[in-house]
Amino acid sequence: MVEAIPTYDHNDDSVELYEQYNFNNFDENIFRNEISGKLKEVELRYNAKKYNENCGLPILIRPHEIESLFEGYFYDLSYGSKYSKNNIYNIGDKIQDSADCDLINLKAVSLIKGSVESNIFDSDGTTLVDTLLIENGVVKNNFGSHQMASYLNAKETGNLSCASLNPGSLNINDLNEYIEIVSMSGLQADIINDYIGGEVRLAILHKDGKEYPITGFSISGSIKENLNLIRFTNEIVSIDRYEGPNLLMLKKINII
Repeated sequence: MVEAIPTYDHNDDSVELYEQYNFNNFDENIFRNEISGKLKEVELRYNAKKYNENCGLPILIRPHEIESLFEGYFYDLSYGSKYSKNNIYNIGDKIQDSADCDLINLKAVSLIKGSVESNIFDSDGTTLVDTLLIENGVVKNNFGSHQMASYLNAKETGNLSCASLNPGSLNINDLNEYIEIVSMSGLQADIINDYIGGEVRLAILHKDGKEYPITGFSISGSIKENLNLIRFTNEIVSIDRYEGPNLLMLKKINII
């Protein structure tokens, strides 16, 4: 585990960003590029201007936030949630009901390159079996531990920890104006109350081929509305417990 806390000092003012890296496969070049990027981003945060225009621009989020967005579905489709009757979705339910989006294919998987959560078997000794949870926006399977599987008389998959999301059709070069979120205090995604939002520490406004660092605002919206318009890039990255597109576009987000 490595903590990166890049700090930018100027004229007795100081700002910082925070990133925590967990990995089991150290690649020096990748790590150098990550740190170099964070040093540039913290300077951008120092120079960022307050932003309060609720202008309906598409919002792009990065892997950490994408992982947070789908954590709720990961838990909801677990045997534990189903056994305790806390689940919202059952097999056959649609989480997307639109043709104007990239359809979601989400898997619970055992191995992701570089992830400290990668395992062949879980803490019970159960062999982990990759499981397709959502196919083309429709719930296909549940998953969970040996104990919960036995309670439900369900297929044993083991307690999988990693998520794999399919690539999509988004080409950011086709976008003239959008906001890319660089750093948040944490994305809140609540599928029970149909809410997605959080405080933005740094974002970049892309407009007419130029980039403007912005800060000082929060975002909020409906998960269901956004899933029906969602787009993913086709560039795949691996980070922590997530493997999937490096950017995801949300179209129905309010800036507050």
